[in-house]
Amino acid sequence: MKLIITLLLSLTLLSGCSWTRDIQIKTKPVERIPLVLPEADLYHHRQIEWVVITKENAAAVFAQLAKEGKPLAIIGLAGDDYELLSLNTSDQQVLIKQLNATIQAYKTYYIAVEKRDKDAVTVVE
Repeated sequence: MKLIITLLLSLTLLSGCSWTRDIQIKTKPVERIPLVLPEADLYHHRQIEWVVITKENAAAVFAQLAKEGKPLAIIGLAGDDYELLSLNTSDQQVLIKQLNATIQAYKTYYIAVEKRDKDAVTVVE
């Protein structure tokens, strides 16, 4: 009796493997949410007229401003402050270049991923 049960169990286990069927995998590309970046305003540089006022030319500069009808107000920078203004402007230019490089890297990445996804996925129907 034990022998018959053992044979039936062995036969069932072996025949169970023959009942498997092939599995067909179908893939579809996943629609990726596009990167939406806001449009940036264009920069319009406004021409600034710089006037250097010294002890020697102060009276002449004030006379010229009065003649042109401009307000007699002075906004001045000492030598060190003018240097700091120049350094700040330089830092801004460096930051803008870095941000442009980051944007270019995003564009390159998304274009490469999109191309890779198109080439890699095939739908089997």
